[in-house]
Amino acid sequence: LPPAAAVAPSGWEVFLSEFNVFLFAYCGQTSLLPIIHELHDPSPRRVVTVLVTAVLGVLLPMYGLFTYFGYLSFGANVHPDILDSYPQNGVVTLFRVGLGAAVITNIPLLTFAVRKALMGMIDQACGSLCRPAPSKDVAIAPSSLDTLPAAASRCERFRAIWIRNPLEFALALVLIAACAGAALLTDNLGLVQSVAGAVGAVAMTFLLPGLFYFAFFREAGCTAVRVGSLGMLVLGMVLLPLSLALVFL
Repeated sequence: LPPAAAVAPSGWEVFLSEFNVFLFAYCGQTSLLPIIHELHDPSPRRVVTVLVTAVLGVLLPMYGLFTYFGYLSFGANVHPDILDSYPQNGVVTLFRVGLGAAVITNIPLLTFAVRKALMGMIDQACGSLCRPAPSKDVAIAPSSLDTLPAAASRCERFRAIWIRNPLEFALALVLIAACAGAALLTDNLGLVQSVAGAVGAVAMTFLLPGLFYFAFFREAGCTAVRVGSLGMLVLGMVLLPLSLALVFL
Protein backbone atom coordinates (compact mmCIF):
# COMPACT_ATOMS: atom_id res chain seq x y z
CA LEU A 1 0.00 0.00 0.00
CA PRO A 2 1.14 3.61 -0.44
CA PRO A 3 2.68 5.10 2.73
CA ALA A 4 -0.24 7.49 3.28
CA ALA A 5 -2.90 4.81 2.84
CA ALA A 6 -5.00 3.84 5.86
CA VAL A 7 -6.98 0.69 6.36
CA ALA A 8 -9.76 2.41 8.33
CA PRO A 9 -11.05 5.99 8.84
CA SER A 10 -9.12 7.94 11.46
CA GLY A 11 -12.30 9.20 13.15
CA TRP A 12 -16.08 9.33 12.99
CA GLU A 13 -16.06 12.67 11.16
CA VAL A 14 -13.81 11.23 8.44
CA PHE A 15 -16.08 8.19 8.16
CA LEU A 16 -19.22 10.33 7.74
CA SER A 17 -17.60 12.63 5.16
CA GLU A 18 -16.50 9.62 3.09
CA PHE A 19 -19.80 7.83 3.68
CA ASN A 20 -21.52 10.55 1.62
CA VAL A 21 -19.39 9.71 -1.42
CA PHE A 22 -20.05 5.99 -0.88
CA LEU A 23 -23.82 6.60 -0.81
CA PHE A 24 -23.67 8.75 -3.91
CA ALA A 25 -21.68 6.12 -5.82
CA TYR A 26 -24.14 3.31 -5.05
CA CYS A 27 -27.35 5.35 -5.21
CA GLY A 28 -29.01 3.84 -8.27
CA GLN A 29 -32.68 4.29 -7.39
CA THR A 30 -33.11 7.00 -10.02
CA SER A 31 -32.32 4.49 -12.77
CA LEU A 32 -34.95 2.00 -11.61
CA LEU A 33 -37.95 3.51 -13.42
CA PRO A 34 -36.22 3.83 -16.83
CA ILE A 35 -35.03 0.22 -16.52
CA ILE A 36 -38.56 -0.99 -15.73
CA HIS A 37 -40.09 0.97 -18.62
CA GLU A 38 -37.51 -0.39 -21.07
CA LEU A 39 -38.50 -4.00 -20.32
CA HIS A 40 -40.88 -5.61 -22.80
CA ASP A 41 -42.77 -7.41 -20.03
CA PRO A 42 -42.03 -5.53 -16.78
CA SER A 43 -43.44 -8.11 -14.39
CA PRO A 44 -42.09 -8.03 -10.80
CA ARG A 45 -40.24 -11.31 -11.36
CA ARG A 46 -38.49 -10.04 -14.51
CA VAL A 47 -37.61 -6.74 -12.83
CA VAL A 48 -36.02 -8.53 -9.87
CA THR A 49 -34.15 -10.90 -12.21
CA VAL A 50 -32.74 -8.02 -14.26
CA LEU A 51 -31.75 -6.02 -11.19
CA VAL A 52 -30.08 -8.94 -9.41
CA THR A 53 -28.21 -9.91 -12.59
CA ALA A 54 -27.07 -6.34 -13.18
CA VAL A 55 -25.99 -5.75 -9.58
CA LEU A 56 -24.23 -9.07 -8.93
CA GLY A 57 -23.00 -9.73 -12.46
CA VAL A 58 -21.91 -6.27 -13.60
CA LEU A 59 -21.97 -3.53 -10.97
CA LEU A 60 -20.46 -5.36 -8.00
CA PRO A 61 -17.40 -6.71 -9.89
CA MET A 62 -16.89 -3.42 -11.73
CA TYR A 63 -17.17 -1.21 -8.62
CA GLY A 64 -15.06 -3.65 -6.63
CA LEU A 65 -12.22 -3.66 -9.16
CA PHE A 66 -12.21 0.12 -9.56
CA THR A 67 -12.28 0.70 -5.79
CA TYR A 68 -9.64 -1.91 -4.98
CA PHE A 69 -7.08 -0.90 -7.59
CA GLY A 70 -7.74 2.81 -7.12
CA TYR A 71 -7.09 2.47 -3.40
CA LEU A 72 -3.93 0.44 -3.99
CA SER A 73 -2.71 3.00 -6.51
CA PHE A 74 -3.24 6.22 -4.56
CA GLY A 75 -4.44 5.53 -1.02
CA ALA A 76 -5.31 8.73 0.80
CA ASN A 77 -3.42 10.83 -1.78
CA VAL A 78 -6.09 10.52 -4.46
CA HIS A 79 -7.17 13.79 -6.10
CA PRO A 80 -10.89 14.78 -5.95
CA ASP A 81 -10.86 14.41 -9.75
CA ILE A 82 -9.41 10.91 -10.20
CA LEU A 83 -8.05 11.72 -13.66
CA ASP A 84 -5.80 14.43 -12.18
CA SER A 85 -4.03 11.71 -10.21
CA TYR A 86 -2.66 10.24 -13.44
CA PRO A 87 0.13 11.69 -15.60
CA GLN A 88 -0.95 14.03 -18.37
CA ASN A 89 -0.58 12.13 -21.64
CA GLY A 90 -2.60 10.94 -24.62
CA VAL A 91 -4.02 7.89 -22.86
CA VAL A 92 -5.38 9.97 -19.96
CA THR A 93 -6.81 12.48 -22.45
CA LEU A 94 -8.64 9.62 -24.15
CA PHE A 95 -10.02 8.56 -20.75
CA ARG A 96 -11.21 12.14 -20.16
CA VAL A 97 -13.09 12.13 -23.46
CA GLY A 98 -14.66 8.76 -22.63
CA LEU A 99 -15.68 9.92 -19.14
CA GLY A 100 -17.17 13.11 -20.57
CA ALA A 101 -19.19 11.11 -23.13
CA ALA A 102 -20.42 8.75 -20.40
CA VAL A 103 -21.53 11.64 -18.19
CA ILE A 104 -23.22 13.52 -21.05
CA THR A 105 -25.23 10.47 -22.15
CA ASN A 106 -26.03 9.44 -18.58
CA ILE A 107 -27.45 12.75 -17.35
CA PRO A 108 -30.79 12.44 -19.24
CA LEU A 109 -31.26 8.96 -17.77
CA LEU A 110 -30.57 10.15 -14.22
CA THR A 111 -32.90 13.13 -14.54
CA PHE A 112 -35.76 10.89 -15.72
CA ALA A 113 -37.24 10.36 -12.25
CA VAL A 114 -36.90 14.05 -11.31
CA ARG A 115 -38.57 15.18 -14.52
CA LYS A 116 -41.44 12.72 -14.23
CA ALA A 117 -42.02 13.63 -10.58
CA LEU A 118 -42.08 17.36 -11.37
CA MET A 119 -44.41 16.79 -14.32
CA GLY A 120 -46.73 14.78 -12.09
CA MET A 121 -46.86 17.64 -9.56
CA ILE A 122 -47.43 20.19 -12.35
CA ASP A 123 -50.25 18.06 -13.79
CA GLN A 124 -51.88 17.73 -10.37
CA ALA A 125 -51.53 21.46 -9.64
CA CYS A 126 -52.93 22.50 -13.03
CA GLY A 127 -55.76 19.99 -12.70
CA SER A 128 -56.72 21.22 -9.25
CA LEU A 129 -56.76 24.83 -10.46
CA CYS A 130 -58.70 24.19 -13.67
CA ARG A 131 -61.31 21.77 -12.42
CA PRO A 132 -62.95 20.85 -9.09
CA ALA A 133 -61.32 18.18 -6.99
CA PRO A 134 -62.72 14.71 -7.74
CA SER A 135 -64.58 12.79 -5.10
CA LYS A 136 -63.13 9.69 -3.46
CA ASP A 137 -65.28 7.51 -5.73
CA VAL A 138 -63.66 8.86 -8.91
CA ALA A 139 -60.64 6.91 -10.06
CA ILE A 140 -57.44 8.72 -10.95
CA ALA A 141 -56.77 8.81 -14.69
CA PRO A 142 -54.06 6.39 -15.74
CA SER A 143 -50.72 7.65 -16.97
CA SER A 144 -49.70 7.63 -20.61
CA LEU A 145 -47.80 4.39 -20.05
CA ASP A 146 -50.78 2.64 -18.51
CA THR A 147 -53.01 3.49 -21.47
CA LEU A 148 -50.64 2.00 -24.05
CA PRO A 149 -51.77 -1.30 -25.56
CA ALA A 150 -49.66 -4.38 -24.92
CA ALA A 151 -48.65 -4.50 -28.60
CA ALA A 152 -47.40 -0.90 -28.64
CA SER A 153 -44.25 -0.36 -30.65
CA ARG A 154 -40.94 0.58 -29.08
CA CYS A 155 -41.24 4.05 -30.62
CA GLU A 156 -44.65 4.59 -28.99
CA ARG A 157 -43.35 3.43 -25.62
CA PHE A 158 -40.34 5.71 -26.02
CA ARG A 159 -42.51 8.78 -26.65
CA ALA A 160 -44.78 7.94 -23.70
CA ILE A 161 -41.84 7.35 -21.36
CA TRP A 162 -39.59 10.26 -22.20
CA ILE A 163 -41.13 13.40 -23.67
CA ARG A 164 -44.89 13.99 -23.74
CA ASN A 165 -45.22 17.71 -24.47
CA PRO A 166 -43.18 20.94 -24.92
CA LEU A 167 -43.37 21.69 -21.18
CA GLU A 168 -41.67 18.43 -20.31
CA PHE A 169 -39.05 19.06 -23.00
CA ALA A 170 -38.35 22.51 -21.51
CA LEU A 171 -38.13 20.99 -18.05
CA ALA A 172 -35.59 18.44 -19.31
CA LEU A 173 -33.49 21.25 -20.81
CA VAL A 174 -33.59 23.17 -17.51
CA LEU A 175 -32.41 20.14 -15.54
CA ILE A 176 -29.59 19.39 -17.98
CA ALA A 177 -28.58 23.08 -18.02
CA ALA A 178 -28.49 23.08 -14.20
CA CYS A 179 -26.18 20.05 -14.21
CA ALA A 180 -23.96 21.67 -16.85
CA GLY A 181 -23.87 24.92 -14.86
CA ALA A 182 -22.78 23.12 -11.70
CA ALA A 183 -20.03 21.37 -13.66
CA LEU A 184 -18.79 24.65 -15.17
CA LEU A 185 -18.84 26.61 -11.91
CA THR A 186 -16.66 24.24 -9.89
CA ASP A 187 -13.34 22.53 -10.49
CA ASN A 188 -13.54 20.35 -7.37
CA LEU A 189 -15.38 17.18 -8.29
CA GLY A 190 -14.95 15.81 -4.77
CA LEU A 191 -16.92 18.74 -3.30
CA VAL A 192 -19.77 18.17 -5.75
CA GLN A 193 -19.89 14.46 -4.92
CA SER A 194 -19.79 15.12 -1.18
CA VAL A 195 -22.62 17.67 -1.31
CA ALA A 196 -24.70 15.45 -3.61
CA GLY A 197 -24.12 12.53 -1.27
CA ALA A 198 -24.93 14.52 1.86
CA VAL A 199 -28.19 15.89 0.41
CA GLY A 200 -29.46 13.75 -2.45
CA ALA A 201 -28.10 10.31 -1.59
CA VAL A 202 -28.96 10.52 2.11
CA ALA A 203 -32.46 11.73 1.26
CA MET A 204 -33.11 9.00 -1.34
CA THR A 205 -31.53 6.21 0.72
CA PHE A 206 -32.84 6.94 4.22
CA LEU A 207 -35.04 10.01 4.55
CA LEU A 208 -37.63 9.78 1.77
CA PRO A 209 -38.17 5.96 1.72
CA GLY A 210 -38.65 5.95 5.49
CA LEU A 211 -40.99 8.95 5.38
CA PHE A 212 -43.13 7.63 2.52
CA TYR A 213 -43.53 4.11 3.91
CA PHE A 214 -44.29 5.34 7.42
CA ALA A 215 -46.84 7.87 6.14
CA PHE A 216 -48.56 5.76 3.46
CA PHE A 217 -49.01 2.56 5.48
CA ARG A 218 -50.55 3.91 8.67
CA GLU A 219 -53.32 1.32 8.60
CA ALA A 220 -50.70 -1.44 8.81
CA GLY A 221 -50.16 -0.59 12.47
CA CYS A 222 -46.97 -1.04 14.42
CA THR A 223 -45.29 -3.64 12.22
CA ALA A 224 -41.58 -4.39 12.11
CA VAL A 225 -41.25 -2.91 8.63
CA ARG A 226 -43.02 0.30 9.65
CA VAL A 227 -40.86 0.64 12.75
CA GLY A 228 -37.82 0.10 10.54
CA SER A 229 -39.02 2.83 8.17
CA LEU A 230 -39.32 5.19 11.13
CA GLY A 231 -35.75 4.31 12.08
CA MET A 232 -34.62 5.10 8.51
CA LEU A 233 -36.44 8.44 8.70
CA VAL A 234 -34.78 9.40 11.98
CA LEU A 235 -31.37 8.27 10.73
CA GLY A 236 -31.79 10.36 7.58
CA MET A 237 -32.81 13.42 9.62
CA VAL A 238 -29.61 13.06 11.65
CA LEU A 239 -27.25 12.21 8.79
CA LEU A 240 -28.34 14.91 6.33
CA PRO A 241 -27.47 18.07 8.34
CA LEU A 242 -24.49 16.40 10.05
CA SER A 243 -22.97 15.14 6.80
CA LEU A 244 -23.57 18.47 5.05
CA ALA A 245 -21.88 20.34 7.90
CA LEU A 246 -18.85 18.01 7.80
CA VAL A 247 -18.38 18.65 4.06
CA PHE A 248 -17.52 22.30 4.70
CA LEU A 249 -15.57 21.88 7.96
